[in-house]
Amino acid sequence: MAQPGLVRTIAPPVALVGLLVGLMLMLAGAFRSKVAAGPPGADPAPVVTRTASVERVEVVDTVEQTGTVRARVEALVASKLLAQVASVEVEPGARVRGPGEATPGATVVATLDARDLRAALARAEAQARA
Repeated sequence: MAQPGLVRTIAPPVALVGLLVGLMLMLAGAFRSKVAAGPPGADPAPVVTRTASVERVEVVDTVEQTGTVRARVEALVASKLLAQVASVEVEPGARVRGPGEATPGATVVATLDARDLRAALARAEAQARA
């Protein structure tokens, strides 16, 4: 007669081994139906295919995004004189030349209103004559 304590200690490992063996047999395909042995069956229907010649084409790819555009280089543009801007001579994004570049002549970016300066010059000339 078996001892009750011995059955309780052996039963769980034996059940686990049995479960693992069953799982391995299932994964190995032991419980699936197999192809019957014998001569091969009828030929399968032919597969319809379509061929095309290779050619080079240009593909235009457009991507629309929302965001902020920032310049790689920023420059502070300021006047040494206090005057209103009469006209702006360049468009945003245009290339301009500075006085220190290899090409002669700097690009005029804006023209200032000179009426106040002409009036101050006239006053100074009048004071100098008096």
